[in-house]
Amino acid sequence: SRYFLGLALMIAGLLVTSAAWACSCSVPDPDTIVVNSSILFEGAMVNTRHLTPSDCDDGFCAQYVESTFRVDQAFKGTLGRTVALRYVPQDGVNCGPVFRMQQTLIVAAYLSTDGSYQVGSICSQGSGTFGHDRNRVFEALARFQQRLDVYQAAVDAAPGAPAPVINKARFLADTRN
Repeated sequence: SRYFLGLALMIAGLLVTSAAWACSCSVPDPDTIVVNSSILFEGAMVNTRHLTPSDCDDGFCAQYVESTFRVDQAFKGTLGRTVALRYVPQDGVNCGPVFRMQQTLIVAAYLSTDGSYQVGSICSQGSGTFGHDRNRVFEALARFQQRLDVYQAAVDAAPGAPAPVINKARFLADTRN
């Protein structure tokens, strides 16, 4: 009986350890998150549903959830009062984000090739989806806007010149805008 108890404890320890390793990652800095996101907003999840294979073109979205978020303030991208986001939620095996109903937070997402907004892993969302780094996110947004303003100033300074327009377009493409 001691043997079986020891074996059971060892297996339980391995299961817990492997689940913890599954979501071990380094969180990118706010500048990287701002640049790599298509949309960035503050809001709260108000509705959620599990997707079925008929909800997507390739039929492989059955593990996905689609949640509707109320948008309180859009920081990047053009958003209405709500936005739908698709993601694989964290379940102990994968590293999906964790969202709670009516919990206000800052969320970053990217525009997928199928036209839906997708949220990456918990690693792409910052510390608790930016919960603890809010000022750093605002500073990163300000730096992003300053860079965009520099490109726009170059366009304005040389009307009709293609190079400033091309440079601004590259910046916008590289930053998913």
